[in-house]
Amino acid sequence: MTKKKPVKVYGKVKHSLDVNRGGRRTKSGRSAATVRRVKMYTNRPKRDRKGKVLNHELQSKELPSTRIQPDQRYFGNSRVIDQKQLQIFREALHSRISCSYNVISKDTKLPVSLLNDHRKGWEHNGMTASKMVFDASQTKYSDCGSTAQNRKRRNRGAKRRRPGGKSR
Repeated sequence: MTKKKPVKVYGKVKHSLDVNRGGRRTKSGRSAATVRRVKMYTNRPKRDRKGKVLNHELQSKELPSTRIQPDQRYFGNSRVIDQKQLQIFREALHSRISCSYNVISKDTKLPVSLLNDHRKGWEHNGMTASKMVFDASQTKYSDCGSTAQNRKRRNRGAKRRRPGGKSR
């Protein structure tokens, strides 16, 4: 092995990435922030012979966690109701709907089809409990994206539609 000869540099360094280039007399030198930005552009990651990236300055050092901790909240069904609780809810809803002064305004997360209102005949102002929720099967496909500005109302089933798609 031979020794490398030291490179002789005469005077000041005059390359474009030197912050002190030009001295104080001229203002043509780059600022320190500009020099750092230009060095970032020319920075390349280190690769092995196959081309796989070994490391990079801007690459994250920490590895992501790949194991999911076993927790019942993630793997279990979160919407489960007991038959006893469902019966209590049915009775409470029946008592509220049977009175004409009560109005149910809060949506339930429980599927309304579980309430079996079609068997018991619960009605409130002419509407069953399942009809209080929007029923997409009653709307026409042509009315969904129409340019007519229809007001958003509850579909009570008694309204008649005109041929133009507007309700009376």
